[in-house]
Amino acid sequence: MDKSEFMNLGFNKSETEIYLTLLRLGKATATKLTKETGIHRTYIYDIIEKLRERGMISQIKEQNKYFFQATDPNRIKEYLLEKVENMEKLLPELNKIKSKSSGEVSVEVYKGEEGMKTILNDIIREGKDYYVIGAVKEFEKILPEIYIRQFVLKVNEKKMKETAILEEETEIIEARKHNYKYLPKEYLSLSSFIIYGDKIALFVWKKPYIQILIKNKDISESYLTQFKILWKVAKSGKDTKKQSEQYL
Repeated sequence: MDKSEFMNLGFNKSETEIYLTLLRLGKATATKLTKETGIHRTYIYDIIEKLRERGMISQIKEQNKYFFQATDPNRIKEYLLEKVENMEKLLPELNKIKSKSSGEVSVEVYKGEEGMKTILNDIIREGKDYYVIGAVKEFEKILPEIYIRQFVLKVNEKKMKETAILEEETEIIEARKHNYKYLPKEYLSLSSFIIYGDKIALFVWKKPYIQILIKNKDISESYLTQFKILWKVAKSGKDTKKQSEQYL
């Protein structure tokens, strides 16, 4: 098993070692755990206590000795769901705090495939119609097709509309509600952007694939104005070749 995947669930290295060791052995004393994991006995009890608080480990007494055993792995799912429920309860208060600084400019920088997924997930979470310049095909080239199809499915479920200016007659996985226009390749640079809500996401399509997410109403409206200007210049698919010749 890839232990890093388990650690991604929110467990540190020592917690992971102890839980997986107990899962493999069935039960063990603190001394046995020290031998198996290499974690000093001084720290073993502290780590065990933290896992017990999460309901991940139980303690039993046999022949005057204390043994520890891992609880059913399904408990991990229950624990994470409890975390999600607690987060849901906190969200209204957190959003109130965030709204107080809504006039400020928030800038976040991401990188690689995971950064792209973060922004696409945020678009779905926002749940509003969005405007794209030149990014759609690049997403489909870099991210797994199944992920793109799931994204489009969620867009359709939320009845969001995708309005995009693409490079010539690009073949893409289309959203149910969409409106596409086209520009010749030379009019679309290496970077592109997506506008959604009060946010603007900028993409650079050279490795390591940098993404910059800006949240500010004024900046978002400024980019939307730029989009509308290009939209007037762009043509429908059937007129793309004529337009290309016109600008050459």
